[in-house]
Amino acid sequence: MAHADRIAVNTGDIAGAVAFLTSGDARWITGQKISVDGGLTA
Repeated sequence: MAHADRIAVNTGDIAGAVAFLTSGDARWITGQKISVDGGLTA
């Protein structure tokens, strides 16, 4: 999948977010929408 800047999203991009969210560093994050889209929705 790609967006307007032609930067392809890959499984590593998603995996990094998942790894963070399942780590202790994310223990205070609750009820948030986290977009991994290269800034497309920013």
